[in-house]
Amino acid sequence: MNPRWRISRILGCVLSVISWLISASVAIGVEPKSEVVVLFSSDTGLPATEAIRRGFRAVLHPNDDNGPDLYEEYLDAARFPGPAHLKAMASLLEAKYSGRPVDVVVALGPTALEFARQRKEKLFPGAKLVFAGIREERAGKLILPPDSFGIVSKLDPVETLKLALDLQPKARQGFIITGSASFDKSWEAIARTKLASFEPRLSLTFLAGLPLESVLERVSALPPDSIVIHLSMFEDGTGRTFVPREVAGKIASAANAPVYSVYDTYIGQGIVGGYMDTFDAVGLAVGSLVQKILAGEQPTGGAIREAETHKFVVDWRQMARWTLNAANLPQGTEIRFREPSVWDQYKSYILAFTAVLLLQSALLILGEIRSRKLAGQLAGESKERMEMAVTSADIGLWNWNAKSDTVWTSERCKELLMLDGRASLTRDEFIDRLRAPDRPLALKRMADALASGVPCIAEYPIDLPDGSERWILSRALAKGGYKDKGPRDHILGVVMDITERKRNEDAIRESEERYRVLAETASDAIITIDRKSVILFANPAAEKIFGHAVSEMLGNDLTMLMPDYLRRVHQVSVDRYLGNGERHISWEGVELPGLHKDGSLIPLELSFAEYISDGERRFTGIVRNVSDRKRAEEELRESEERYRNVVETQSELICRYRPDTTLTFVNDAYCRYFNRSRRDLVGAKWVDLIPQPARAAVLRHMKSIIAHAHTVSYEHEVQRPDGTVGWQHWTDRVILDADGGVVEIQGVGRDLTELRQAESEAVRHRQELAHLTRVSVVGALSGALAHELNQPLTAILSNAQAAVRLISRDPVDAVEIGQILQDIVDDDKRAGHVIQHLRSLLKKDSAIRTRIQVNDLITVSLAICHSDLILKGVPVSQRLAADLPEIDADPVQIQQVLLNLIMNACEAMNGKPAKDRLLLIKSERRDALLRISVVDSGDGIPAEAIKELYQPFFTTKSLGLGLGLPICKWIIEAHGGRLAAKNNSGGGATFFIELPIAEEQRHDRPVSDSVFG
Repeated sequence: MNPRWRISRILGCVLSVISWLISASVAIGVEPKSEVVVLFSSDTGLPATEAIRRGFRAVLHPNDDNGPDLYEEYLDAARFPGPAHLKAMASLLEAKYSGRPVDVVVALGPTALEFARQRKEKLFPGAKLVFAGIREERAGKLILPPDSFGIVSKLDPVETLKLALDLQPKARQGFIITGSASFDKSWEAIARTKLASFEPRLSLTFLAGLPLESVLERVSALPPDSIVIHLSMFEDGTGRTFVPREVAGKIASAANAPVYSVYDTYIGQGIVGGYMDTFDAVGLAVGSLVQKILAGEQPTGGAIREAETHKFVVDWRQMARWTLNAANLPQGTEIRFREPSVWDQYKSYILAFTAVLLLQSALLILGEIRSRKLAGQLAGESKERMEMAVTSADIGLWNWNAKSDTVWTSERCKELLMLDGRASLTRDEFIDRLRAPDRPLALKRMADALASGVPCIAEYPIDLPDGSERWILSRALAKGGYKDKGPRDHILGVVMDITERKRNEDAIRESEERYRVLAETASDAIITIDRKSVILFANPAAEKIFGHAVSEMLGNDLTMLMPDYLRRVHQVSVDRYLGNGERHISWEGVELPGLHKDGSLIPLELSFAEYISDGERRFTGIVRNVSDRKRAEEELRESEERYRNVVETQSELICRYRPDTTLTFVNDAYCRYFNRSRRDLVGAKWVDLIPQPARAAVLRHMKSIIAHAHTVSYEHEVQRPDGTVGWQHWTDRVILDADGGVVEIQGVGRDLTELRQAESEAVRHRQELAHLTRVSVVGALSGALAHELNQPLTAILSNAQAAVRLISRDPVDAVEIGQILQDIVDDDKRAGHVIQHLRSLLKKDSAIRTRIQVNDLITVSLAICHSDLILKGVPVSQRLAADLPEIDADPVQIQQVLLNLIMNACEAMNGKPAKDRLLLIKSERRDALLRISVVDSGDGIPAEAIKELYQPFFTTKSLGLGLGLPICKWIIEAHGGRLAAKNNSGGGATFFIELPIAEEQRHDRPVSDSVFG
């Protein structure tokens, strides 16, 4: 064998074995990927959601091949609030992840955290919990399962408001915007608590839970020097849902004051900035935390730690829009969208250009000394350097030679004017880049420049291919020959892009126009004065308030609008302020009288501020005529006095109280009822006057009143001064604030104790009457009952005598004697049942309800009447439905009604031949009711008696009292049922009893007709 071939085979085998070993080791070392489930509180459309998702994916999935398996689930709680949706999501996730070894669950946002906290062990058993997107205020209240780690965010409206005040030190009013979703309301509560310390330095107004259109309308007409803080609006007052970032853009566009926030996703939508967490950074922090946990490391900083991602962030464009001074920004503020100045961008080029110019000057001087030839050579070189310098400085050059009608342009000039690449153009071709209306003026300016030699400066718009425009500044100067000594035959020019400057100028003009429109349309007077109190500006509203024409006020002293005593102190106060800054009066919302042109005094409310214009100190004030308000206040005082007089003289109890039941007002009648002074009652909680067992029901009722903000009437027990329990009837009406919140509740009440006692007495009398009626029924059935008792007693006697005879025989027949004794027992039980039913009818106990079968009750009642029916010759037919549900009722009272109706039916058939008599008893179900029908074949009910049938003491019987049917009706209605009667088409009458089925036995059934409609 060839040795070389053998060596090759050996090497091949070795390589194969090595390859197999490597593959095996790799296969053995492969571990299953970790699994991470990420729960988002919202949907995929929220910018904050996408930012956080971007951040943690950048850490956990730097490429598609590495990292754990990520599963993302969106709870969408903002659009689908409520436990039903979350329960459905839990069922879906349980089915989806059942049996999967999830290592980490990431909950982003409060809803996701609460969802995971309650269901983690069921949905993701053994998984560690990581959470983020939780405010630090909420973190302290969390009760978390073991193996939970979180990053809390500091979304601080306090620091944001401090930033706003640093940028707007003259601001006096703040407007806080939140929506009506539960998340929005939590922000409102935090802001109300944390920002309260800024008052009275800053008057705060909360635009909370309003329709978005109302918010936009409010922020478009805010007072001067206002601050707007937009926190969150997932839902507005009409129930519409939004993406808060989009709402921020609408608010910033509509507002006439700077808007701030705590969310960095709002940056770029028109807000100035704020103290905020960057959601991308939060995502990176979450990703790093999950990465450590999956690697088996213990996270540092504790289970819950504060994110180090918050800082001040501002939008440079909005700073410029509102002319806010960047020098007032806190150190370390992140400035976004900052556009560097020409100096910042081209500092090195400008310096180089300057150096080139200096070098050029030196070369020109040197060239003048040497020779014109050398000067020409150097001039050519200088031209090249000039082109390089101006190109670096973003300036375009052009040169028109009038003799040859050629225009040379630099590359930058071609770019700015959108020229083609030709080396030279004619003048007309050069001018054609301008808009048609501007071309004649441009040609005239060039001609004038050649004729006069005066520099020409002009601004022109250029249309761009995309439909937008670019503004160009052109500076041109006509020149002659060498050393400019010959006739002017060419024009040198530079062009610059001034589009951004024009936009800023347009914005300033729009702002000034808005101010002008605001001033001219405002209902309040706006007046500006200088340091000597000379009126420099007054709007039309000032003319309406003071009666002077605007032309009469301009140039005159402000004191012309003041009464004498204010004139004497006004200028002294102004001079003192200008000298040492001491204010004589408040500058915000001060009330002073003004002087009308006709000499009358006007009540005014003034707010004014100082500003600098052209280096001069000036003062602008807003003056409001509060005559109507003063008149309304006076009328309100008079109305309140009249109200108090009326209230104090009322016999009814009147009070006002806060939502927590703390009394704020009680009238004399209220004090007399509880035998306590007004001082003792005001400040106390009226719920303490309710007996303890009744308080829970009353408090539930109170919550309903506050939640629905409506007027309601209700009754409840009270503890009377003598220790007894009384009853009161109250009608409560809620009093709302401007935002629709419940401020107080006013109640008007009256004592119902005597009425309740009378009702109880009436019930007692009815029960006694019902008992007497039962006694009378038993009396009427006495003969039949005697017969019913006589039968079993006779049978017992006969059987006992037979047993005596059998015992005397020999041998004794034990079997037959046993049968006789069993008959005696049965007859005894039969007699006992009759006596028991008789006792139940005669007993005078309180009604006791129990579950009963209607058919059993009918059977027992017919058994009691059995003998009476036979004696009266009335056959009975029964149509009792099977499997009827039970009812909750007092069996004695229902039996009393049945016996009464059966006896009435028998009496109604007395005049009929025996063959025509028939008593029919039916039972059936009608929806949630059971119906018992008692049908007779008598003469029916007279038409005139139908309406009077249930009136007490009305009867169609010669010896009747007229109380049987009224008592029956009262019994049935007390059981929640109804009693009715009708004449049969074939003769006779039918009485119907309808009683409700026991609650838990009701089932959905087709609707059927009822005699009660």
